[in-house]
Amino acid sequence: MIKRVAIEILGPEGIETKDITRRDIFYKNDNFSIMVEASDAETDQSITLQKTKMAFLAANSQNLLVNQSKLFELEAKTAGLDDQEIKDLLDKSTYGNSKIMSEADRDLEYLLDGKDIKPNKNANLAYKQRFVDYMKDHEEDMNQEEFMRITKYIVSLEKMILLNDMRERMLSNQATLPNPANNVTGAATPVMADVAPINPMLGQ
Repeated sequence: MIKRVAIEILGPEGIETKDITRRDIFYKNDNFSIMVEASDAETDQSITLQKTKMAFLAANSQNLLVNQSKLFELEAKTAGLDDQEIKDLLDKSTYGNSKIMSEADRDLEYLLDGKDIKPNKNANLAYKQRFVDYMKDHEEDMNQEEFMRITKYIVSLEKMILLNDMRERMLSNQATLPNPANNVTGAATPVMADVAPINPMLGQ
């Protein structure tokens, strides 16, 4: 280990990123581990800082100058939520459907375990995006085999996503078409009769 490595550590403020060098690593029981030290004073200071942040964010929750989405994101991070959890909470679109997202997480786990799976029949763009986001976030963590397996699966989703998108469009169009049952069969259509103009000179 010749350079610093960023790792994620679960601490008093939630998940934190720390730069670790070889001086922070020790060897014990045939395993490498990381030496992390934190005094009671540091822990108390961290908790106090967390409470101060939460109080500040709560006090500005109705401030018109504050970006509410960013405010929520900061509150969520201070509470310990990770980036994906925050993203899911902020996604209010139909693509944020929790069922398809849970299926994406399940299928992703299958792929990482080395299993070959068929394209999910419910796959949509959000489902596909979950895999793309994972590959971006874990580019340095995946080996070549995992990378190729997930990439191959993403490519196999294209046809299923297209079919599901077309079906959704058809259902949406049918919902907006006028209902023929609302028209009364045989209803008389008013017709303007041909009326000769009245000539005031003839008294007609």
